[in-house]
Amino acid sequence: MSIARSNLQSRISVLRDCLSDVAVADGPPADVKKNAIAGMLRNGLAVLAFAITEDFIRDRTAEILTGLSSTTVRFDDLSEELQHAVTISALNGILFRAKYQEKVNKIPWVLNQIPPIANASTNVTNLSKYSFGQSASNIAEDEPAKILGAFGVGGGWNAIGLTAKKIGLGGVLDYSQAFKDLAKRRHAAAHNVATQIPLNDLLNSIKTILGICCSFDLLLSKALAIHNTGSIPDKKNSPVSDQNISIRFISPHPSQSGKFREQVATVGNSKLHTTKVFASLQDARTQVGARAIAQGAYIVILGSNGVPEAWETW
Repeated sequence: MSIARSNLQSRISVLRDCLSDVAVADGPPADVKKNAIAGMLRNGLAVLAFAITEDFIRDRTAEILTGLSSTTVRFDDLSEELQHAVTISALNGILFRAKYQEKVNKIPWVLNQIPPIANASTNVTNLSKYSFGQSASNIAEDEPAKILGAFGVGGGWNAIGLTAKKIGLGGVLDYSQAFKDLAKRRHAAAHNVATQIPLNDLLNSIKTILGICCSFDLLLSKALAIHNTGSIPDKKNSPVSDQNISIRFISPHPSQSGKFREQVATVGNSKLHTTKVFASLQDARTQVGARAIAQGAYIVILGSNGVPEAWETW
């Protein structure tokens, strides 16, 4: 189980609960005190919404960097962008993060981070977690696309958008702009106390976060899996895209309470059709998971509203 994924899902759950609390909603215009409190709370949640997104991108990428196979992948097989990231960019990331260490721990901390870089040419199974998105306080808009590209995923933000559409989160027309909007709200809320963040913007941001993070994860996980077969994408073979990703969905049965159904997309049609019904979510995860692994597919678990709540890759 990906710790980054588990953390993301629990944080989104807490964020959703916070946004449903009456404390963050404005009251009548005359209730100045209540509205001031609500506005300040929303500003804090705007900062956290972006932090949740960038933390997942960093943490999931760090997990992927420890997932390459020592038997099928050599350092020379990696793209030039990935080779640069796990060496030069990792050094920059370590130097930046060293600033946040206590003075007495700074040198020992840096020395502990150096081996994954020094050994990268002979050990690709433990590449530095500081390779991407670690040389600045916040992740820039081009960083997710840069990470995907280094692993052989073509199309950048367009690939994220197409994958999001595949999992039922295609309502956002431009995920690159949506990421910028998350960052813009974060920076405004963090640097200007008078900023007023509308509650609806924060409510809508949950789908945006899920669309970005789930799609990024599915694409990056598929790129890793292809690397580990020895077919290095975008170097020996075609770039990875949403077309490489096969998904089996699990969702609550609409009329049989407590039961769950397995669903797949019809070829040439985004509409899902049910292939099997299970007595419980655990039964569904076990049986659908076995089929998905055998077929090289991934699982996306939908809520009753059709929005992804969890997903599994291998």
